[in-house]
Amino acid sequence: MENTTENKLMNDLALALIYLTAWKEKGDEIFRAWKEYHFTILDELKEQGLMDFSYKAKSLYLSL
Repeated sequence: MENTTENKLMNDLALALIYLTAWKEKGDEIFRAWKEYHFTILDELKEQGLMDFSYKAKSLYLSL
């Protein structure tokens, strides 16, 4: 995706929704969330270092 204002807003909205639906793993300080968003957006957020995930897993973790 191009780095336009619209794409930045979509990324910010996806990140906010991911944060709001995340849960804390037992015994860890890691917040996890389901990967229910467009993979292009998830890949961009991963490149920015805001989250990490495996392509095989159904969830991701926030690295905020």
